[in-house]
Amino acid sequence: MYTIDSTEETHRDFTISITWHYDECADPPWENSDMHGPVSKWETRDKAPGEWVLCSDRHSKRFYDHQEAMKLARKDGWGLPAEDLEKVQRQLGRALTHGEIAVAAVERDFIYLRDWCNDKWQYVGYKLTVTSPDGEEMDEAGDSLWCIDSPSMEYFQADAFATAKEWIDKEVVAAADAAARDIATA
Repeated sequence: MYTIDSTEETHRDFTISITWHYDECADPPWENSDMHGPVSKWETRDKAPGEWVLCSDRHSKRFYDHQEAMKLARKDGWGLPAEDLEKVQRQLGRALTHGEIAVAAVERDFIYLRDWCNDKWQYVGYKLTVTSPDGEEMDEAGDSLWCIDSPSMEYFQADAFATAKEWIDKEVVAAADAAARDIATA
């Protein structure tokens, strides 16, 4: 397993470590989720009307079915993240129509998939460990999560650290309560 990044934080004398790895078992994004336009297998033909070339390798190409993606986007109500929608609306000086939103969502999907094909992002996963102040690895606090698109690493890392800190806080309180009970019964 190839490590691409690691980081740690200390909370109440516990050490929280996150190690990031490439997720070598992840399928292509269009096979991991049904919220993408159709993508062909590797083909040795020319592009058909309504298709965009997603990627190529020598004489083979994968095609993104733009026409079918537009149908899906309209039917399923594909949208844009709020900040992207606001930015485009500010640039145009008006609200976007449902059709314009669908077009932008399909273009965004194509770029996202093309970037994966061109290794601009990868699927990754993390392994989280929590070590107590006396050096014991706390198995019950360990965690891992896979099939994360690499641009989302920062979000998931912050969430993992926050969850580990909550676990530590509960453990410290539970240990203090147990110690107090022991003193009271002694």
